[in-house]
Amino acid sequence: MKIFSVLAFVIVCCNLYAQPISKSFELRYFTPDTLANGETDFKGETSVFTTDERIDFLSYYADEVSDYYDDQNLNTEIAPEKDVKKLMASIKPLPLPEVRTRIKLDEWRVLSSCPGQHEASLWELSKYKGAENMVVKDGAMCFIGDAKWKWDIDVQTWRFSLGCKIRLMEKSCKAGFMLLDNATNKAFVKIEIRENNLFYDSNREKEEGVPLGQNVWHEIKIEGSLDNFNETQRYNLYIDGILIADFVPSTEDVNWVNSIEISSSSGLEIDELWGIGYQRTTQERYPFYPATFIDENFEQKPSLDGWQTAFYDDRQWRKTNLPFGQGSERYKGEDLYFRNKVKIHNFKRAYLNVEAIDPGGEIWVNGKLAGLVKDRYPIKLDITKYLNPYSENQLAVKVNHFYLSPSEGQPNPHSALDNNATWFAGRVWLDLTDETFVDDVFFYTKNLKDGVAVIQTDVSVQHKGALGFKGMIKVKMGVWDENFDNNLMEVAEKPLLIGPGKKNINILFSVKNPKLWEPNSPNLYKVVIEILNKDGITIDVHVFITGIRTVSQEGGTFRLNGKPFMLNGTQIMGFRSPIEKMMIWFRCPPEEWVAKEMLMTQNMNCNMLRIHVHGWKGKAVGVNDPRYAEYADQMGIMIISCPPAWIREGDWGQVDFEGYHKYMKQTQNHPSIVMWEIANHPNTFNINEAYESDLFSETAYNAVYPYDPSRLISITSHIAHLSYGNDYGTLDKGGRSLLEAIGQVQTLDPGNQMALNAEIGETNLEGNRIVATRAWTAPMVTRGNQDVATGYGAEWSQLRKWPGAYRQSFLDSNERAYFNFEHQESIGQPNWNLCKGKPWYLLQSYEWDYDKGSIGRRLTTNEWRESQAWQAFSAYEAIKKMRMLDYDGFSWCSLHGGSNMGTYKKPAIDFLGHGKLVYHIHKTVFQSILAGSNNVDVVYGPDDKITPMILNIGDERTVMLTVIVRDKFEGKVIDKKVYKNVKLNAGRTITELACFLPNLKQKGMYFIEYLVNENK
Repeated sequence: MKIFSVLAFVIVCCNLYAQPISKSFELRYFTPDTLANGETDFKGETSVFTTDERIDFLSYYADEVSDYYDDQNLNTEIAPEKDVKKLMASIKPLPLPEVRTRIKLDEWRVLSSCPGQHEASLWELSKYKGAENMVVKDGAMCFIGDAKWKWDIDVQTWRFSLGCKIRLMEKSCKAGFMLLDNATNKAFVKIEIRENNLFYDSNREKEEGVPLGQNVWHEIKIEGSLDNFNETQRYNLYIDGILIADFVPSTEDVNWVNSIEISSSSGLEIDELWGIGYQRTTQERYPFYPATFIDENFEQKPSLDGWQTAFYDDRQWRKTNLPFGQGSERYKGEDLYFRNKVKIHNFKRAYLNVEAIDPGGEIWVNGKLAGLVKDRYPIKLDITKYLNPYSENQLAVKVNHFYLSPSEGQPNPHSALDNNATWFAGRVWLDLTDETFVDDVFFYTKNLKDGVAVIQTDVSVQHKGALGFKGMIKVKMGVWDENFDNNLMEVAEKPLLIGPGKKNINILFSVKNPKLWEPNSPNLYKVVIEILNKDGITIDVHVFITGIRTVSQEGGTFRLNGKPFMLNGTQIMGFRSPIEKMMIWFRCPPEEWVAKEMLMTQNMNCNMLRIHVHGWKGKAVGVNDPRYAEYADQMGIMIISCPPAWIREGDWGQVDFEGYHKYMKQTQNHPSIVMWEIANHPNTFNINEAYESDLFSETAYNAVYPYDPSRLISITSHIAHLSYGNDYGTLDKGGRSLLEAIGQVQTLDPGNQMALNAEIGETNLEGNRIVATRAWTAPMVTRGNQDVATGYGAEWSQLRKWPGAYRQSFLDSNERAYFNFEHQESIGQPNWNLCKGKPWYLLQSYEWDYDKGSIGRRLTTNEWRESQAWQAFSAYEAIKKMRMLDYDGFSWCSLHGGSNMGTYKKPAIDFLGHGKLVYHIHKTVFQSILAGSNNVDVVYGPDDKITPMILNIGDERTVMLTVIVRDKFEGKVIDKKVYKNVKLNAGRTITELACFLPNLKQKGMYFIEYLVNENK
């Protein structure tokens, strides 16, 4: 069959009379062939397409859908810098308490160093002494006359980047930069500077100079590719972050680059000369590895002798704000050292709070070791005896470097071949309190009914006196808006009688007609906990921001504030650009990246972010960065939290169950956190005894629920690995034969493992009778898998038959929700034109063969648009069907690229921040009202009818649906059907409408648009 003898063209239009409240579309092929009658597969058992026809379909889809979203070139930056800065400026700072003194210790001096580096730096600088017309001064190489310097470097044979800072002190300065092949003395790159203009490959007549400022520092960066693309070696040139030379041919062809030469007359200064090379491997999951080949900052590394004392001179240390992290092979073995001074008056008790010293380190106060940190837990350290009143006190913190040794595990399948994963210090503050003070508060909404919220406030009080204390606890709160300081009202009080030590006080009170927190209206409250002595004098105040909301799963449906809702979103894995910063920012990004990821999530029409950051497997690891919750609270984004106690895969006992609640306490009052996740997918249950599932479930539940009964608990995001065969825990999955089949896949590619697990859903499981542990069906335990209906090379038949008996048993539950916690539907190549010269440019990943199963053959790099079309098309159809099946939510894996050294193809946004087609599809498929056909039929035969359906989340409403079928050549309406007075029931509902047979005469592609308007 020859496809597209007649093709349809879509013209996107809005209702002439009113803007639709929902717009969606579907692309379908029509043929008079009766073999196409019924639900046909894109590729599979009922498919009528050839491989070439499938690719033609995707080509049409890419063109028309990118036009629909006004992103024809698929090069839109999703969270540009100006929008990120705007978001950061809009985030309100958290309030400080009164009465107690809280000193925020934001700015510190920091040094990254290790023993012996001071002496090594002196030796390095000595090689420049005596050089003619050159001098190292004030941390820069200065040319004071005609001079030349050459650095020999490790041989670069593939891809690399080299950067430096330059400053022109004289207009008459002439300079040259060359990257050379020493064997032939040929220049791969040649740059010249004259008359304050920079020329690259200046022997070319067409070249124009780039103007440079005088007496100002400029950043120069070269990205080189020596692997003969288009039979020519090429490079990029950036000046101050702006691309000047876009993948231009090299000056000369070379065998390799192994030296850097700089020559200049008087007036040139050079600083921060740094180069990193990338070398290929034979491993698809780790396609290349980084290695620094030059790192010259022309500075003497300060000595560490006495670094923790008040008399140490730290003026050479850089200034930074916390949190601050370090990592990557460039800084291998270097610990972080921080110093700060704080002046205080008189005080009774002093507590130093640190979000994290990861993976461990030391805390010094006035030259004395106050704390030795051996774990990643949040820190509240009593430093009362170390501080001096009415004076300036010296604080010093050391963070131990981290290197992933065999005892710590091994890199996860998405990480870099760089075992120097981030080590960092979180934010720090000092609390000066009375002898009786609020140690901790857990505030949550027990229930909502008839406009009344019942609030549980658990207050932990410490008393350090020698005798008892009698007084009162008062709770005040008010809406946190522009008038938050004036609308605080007392809502509860309780007598307090405590002896030396700690006491927990439980306070229950009601709030009438509260302003609820939810994504569309993230209302927040300021809560103040006061301790008054017996004379009525307030001696301590604890303050925090929170929200009133409930999460639950009554009736087997995810509910927010008692109403059916969906948890629709994505997840981050921590691999952030630029690639040379990836392992530095991996587990502790700068504030700009926190804002960027939150903005990306919201721009993709997602209401949830899963914090799925991990760097190795075989041991507990994750992140517990409160900044994400602080942003999410104010932006209205829900969070699934995976703290450092969490594991990615392996044996379940590697979870840090004893420490899990310590991380929970750090973020427990944030309304945006709606679920705790214990583990991603520990995956050895199916090769061990069934009791392992029971033991894991019990241990996981007891590690979380006693500390927080208010949030959902995901024991694992992939329950298919467990031995349970149904929601009630009365059946296993059908005997050892199936379990052994799954177990055999443990050593295979995880994608194949996921695909085999998906096949469980197609099996009518008649399992053995069992009695599961109580924890499997305990309160707040929820359900979910990593369902891949069209991913990992699956044929369309799997989606058509979805969900099968196994998953249907969970979807049918009346007690527990069912989520798709990680649905990597398929892969989409990036727009290769946007990453020319990057180390991952034109590299396919281990996922490439998925195309064979789902499409028929691998898509080439020239077919990247078709690749994105397949990812978007399959994602829309799969999510649409799963919404029809009443899934409770989704998490796309993952938000942006970076995994597998930038080669991972599943993310919705590429490594450099540009949206793929699937990014746009999320904006459509996650609308609260979504209209479309009620099946996943790809090709309409002569007898196929369209049965429209409308999915609704929210209130009851009456709408009008218009279905428009358009052709390609003339852009005219071929057929149209209007449904008036369509009643959509409240909740999370589906409404099917009368079917109709579209008037399709000609064979070819058609664009079917679904417009929902308010009923007039």
